[in-house]
Amino acid sequence: MNKFIKFLLAGAAVSACAFGFAACGGDDPGEGGNGSTTVNGNEFTFEAEYTDVDGLVGAGSSNAAEGTDMILSATNASNGYYIGFTHKKGLTITFEINSDKAATANLKIGLTPAEGMQAIKISPSTFIVKVNGSAVTYSEQNVKDNNTSMNKRQFKKYDIGTVNLVAGKNTVTLTIGENDYVNGKSGGPSIDAIFLTTEASLTWTPVTDNIG
Repeated sequence: MNKFIKFLLAGAAVSACAFGFAACGGDDPGEGGNGSTTVNGNEFTFEAEYTDVDGLVGAGSSNAAEGTDMILSATNASNGYYIGFTHKKGLTITFEINSDKAATANLKIGLTPAEGMQAIKISPSTFIVKVNGSAVTYSEQNVKDNNTSMNKRQFKKYDIGTVNLVAGKNTVTLTIGENDYVNGKSGGPSIDAIFLTTEASLTWTPVTDNIG
């Protein structure tokens, strides 16, 4: 291939990226990957507000909430709701998902900073993600949004990486780890949903009664 043709192809690729005609990489922490393997298939969405929150006790920066009182509304959340009050070490949100076969999946989590915060970092030690009891190693990422109104914030998808699913029941847990993000105490992001892309067929039993 001569140099002139190479130049034309390179220019075409740049133009396609600029005008949205091709999938192009970027440095947005909400969409950037962490080196995980690309997984083909369908994306399944599992809403945090439809998990079992019975018995959960969470905390805000200066107050507390329990059970369904931890579920808050926001226009840009994927289903209009999210789980807040995550400023508590050890707080765990549990998703129970059934797969029709053993498969790999790409896991992303919809997050935004908690009310009153503009940024919060997640890492395997500060925001612990486990699949079937095994901790997932992922790159530290900065969850950020400068909007002062939670109703205007975007819940971006943060790439956790490739995980293994078993045939039958799978458990995905999100746990607030040790950190000093909120007045020297552990804090967490607001949690919208998890997203699994896989060739398997995934189902679950959402607790829809959480939303009255």
